[in-house]
Amino acid sequence: MTSVKPVFQRLVTRSQRHVRGRWDFPCFDSAGRRYMRKLWMLALSLVGLFDSIYLMWEYTSPAHPMVCMGGGCDVVRASSYSHIVGLPVPVFGMFMYAFVALLIFLYPLLPTSAARVAQTGVLFITGAAFVFSAYLTGLEAFVIHAWCMWCVLSALLVTAIFALAIVDRLRPAEVLDAAKALSAVQRNFAMVLFAFVLGVPAFIFLTAHGSLPPPKA
Repeated sequence: MTSVKPVFQRLVTRSQRHVRGRWDFPCFDSAGRRYMRKLWMLALSLVGLFDSIYLMWEYTSPAHPMVCMGGGCDVVRASSYSHIVGLPVPVFGMFMYAFVALLIFLYPLLPTSAARVAQTGVLFITGAAFVFSAYLTGLEAFVIHAWCMWCVLSALLVTAIFALAIVDRLRPAEVLDAAKALSAVQRNFAMVLFAFVLGVPAFIFLTAHGSLPPPKA
């Protein structure tokens, strides 16, 4: 009588070979997990960049009401903590998210030594941003007594990217061959293009709408 276990193992092996044949980065091996981790970091960085760009526009347009639940965004924007050394706080987020996204985008093209430097750079940049976001969140909770949903979103994004950067730094850097590197860059470009297609109309909608904060009693 034929055993069921060998038959099942053969079916699993065939399915794995089929998936490996179709995708360069199967999600169940180390290369696939590394690639998906980088893709998530890029996606989260692009969302954070959109968040910071919208906040930057609002901070430089104080007469325009912000799209926000509860009106806390306008309170935070009007506080003395909305600027550091004369610069709106969102400008730091813009440069941080843009630089992190650029490093992740170019990562597949880097040699081993440069890839390791990029991993370390993303880790330290997002680590500093995590500490800074925790400080700003503490100000909202205990000093300003108002919550800005865009600021909270940015803090959550930074936390997620920092956590992924820690895991990524603990893994050895890998140099991809030319074909895989090109495939990775193409997918990264598709992610950026997708974010642009969604982000532009979303930004236009947000800047065209808003609600004034409720009057103080």
